[in-house]
Amino acid sequence: MLLLLFAWGVSFYILLSPPGDPDFSQVMYWYEDMFKADSFTDYYSAHPFTDVFTTANLVYLMAFCSYLALMHLLGFFYFVLFTCDKRNISLKKAPSIYFSRIWWLILFSTVICVPSLLVLSYLPYVVIFLLPACYAIPGLVFFEKRDPFTRSSKALERRTDINCRYLRSLLLSR
Repeated sequence: MLLLLFAWGVSFYILLSPPGDPDFSQVMYWYEDMFKADSFTDYYSAHPFTDVFTTANLVYLMAFCSYLALMHLLGFFYFVLFTCDKRNISLKKAPSIYFSRIWWLILFSTVICVPSLLVLSYLPYVVIFLLPACYAIPGLVFFEKRDPFTRSSKALERRTDINCRYLRSLLLSR
């Protein structure tokens, strides 16, 4: 319950008094003026982007990304607590389980999220096939002590009707 209250407190703080400047209207006006200009390079040299995108905007973006990462990690911790409770594992062991395996999940999330931005730009239906398999991965990492890279392909094979080799060949052929 304290974890939920902490998450709500952080969320309310970020929503009510966000650090930095959440107003990006000047950036939008700059883009509109740049696209109306005859020459992009002349407009950009006369009105640099750094004049409208301030450090306060950057602070806001960094704080928002940090907020999302914190909520993501708190969600994983809540998952560990819930699963320990359901498996009748002592809740005193939950932090040691979480901190011993969270680095794999951080690495896995980074390896999946960064390239997926590129894949999603031209192949959005991959998410439809990978999303169901990704729900099983935190449980496999925390409680089965498996590495998520090999287990994710097996979870994908088990949870969906698609042949994993066909999906890999489809992705690698592009």
